[in-house]
Amino acid sequence: AGMMNGISMKAIMLGAQWQQQSPDSAVVTAGVYGEIIGVTGAALNIDGEIIKLDPLPGLTRFEGMGMQAQSMRGFTTSMQTIRKLTTANRVWIKLDTTKGWMEDGLIDGSRDSKAYHAMKRFIAQVDAVQGSKPTP
Repeated sequence: AGMMNGISMKAIMLGAQWQQQSPDSAVVTAGVYGEIIGVTGAALNIDGEIIKLDPLPGLTRFEGMGMQAQSMRGFTTSMQTIRKLTTANRVWIKLDTTKGWMEDGLIDGSRDSKAYHAMKRFIAQVDAVQGSKPTP
């Protein structure tokens, strides 16, 4: 996501994956850029509705070191949740970590983020694939 927390240069990252075999659900990858830290939970606040994301089995994945460090965890959610996220007026994400929690705004009024636009592109790509289903 977009905002840096003070001088620490840590930021929340968000990505998504979808497969035709499970058309109603998606895997959301959420994590922290700039620190090696265990990600234990995630929730979205979409226009005041709190939606807890379900963690996938396994542990946090770590890549890089120092300022380039990334700590990521996969979560499952419904495509409906991601669609709500892309049409909401206010969306914040909260990550629970082994050192406490952090939160960041994906969209808040006129302020938005790279993660928000990435989710809009993700939905457009899923819709394009679903619209071009092969005929038997």
